[in-house]
Amino acid sequence: MDSKKVIVSPAEGQRYPLPSPLDRDILAKIHQAEEIPDLGSSERFLLLLIRSQLEVPWREPLLQVLDTLLGNRGLSPDQRWQKILEEGFSTLWNPSEVRS
Repeated sequence: MDSKKVIVSPAEGQRYPLPSPLDRDILAKIHQAEEIPDLGSSERFLLLLIRSQLEVPWREPLLQVLDTLLGNRGLSPDQRWQKILEEGFSTLWNPSEVRS
């Protein structure tokens, strides 16, 4: 996809500065991936985490995910991943929640 043709919603425009063509390419590919009809919860989480890297305060979402991982170190790997998915979805910005 041509990065010049990526459609940026008003909410995305406020959230992501997109200063370089590479940033616009990333967002375009995120949009394409979000159209995959059978995305699993792990894939949706991954796309939200990738989106977070387009934000100016990109370190905060990573710290939140790491805090969840470290706060649940006594659980099994599958249980930790479930916690990351549950808590990560609540801390990462989801543009589909603001689309009309």
